[in-house]
Amino acid sequence: MNITEKLNQFIADLQGQFVEVSDSSNINQCYDLAANWVIALGIPKSTISHLYAYEVYTKPNTNTKDYFDLISNTPDFIPQDGDLAVFDKTAGNIAGHIGIALGGGTTKSFK
Repeated sequence: MNITEKLNQFIADLQGQFVEVSDSSNINQCYDLAANWVIALGIPKSTISHLYAYEVYTKPNTNTKDYFDLISNTPDFIPQDGDLAVFDKTAGNIAGHIGIALGGGTTKSFK
């Protein structure tokens, strides 16, 4: 099964559901969906385990570097199906954000 097929199945299996993978004191966070995707790919959850979402990119551990290419968001980059997109922290969001790219993107936006 290729990555697009695997992603489509992952989405179909979880449609309309909340996902809790890691910390029941902080339920249904963006990290939980990303961690569940990593697990579905057969990658150790430790590859993206950090206190804050943005740290997956800014403080990658050895496992992160072993399993993922860390790609900067350049003006010509377009996320591909199944990529983990990591957003930096802001004044109003100290944790940043992590999500799964669903394809269909351009240099201006993606699903």
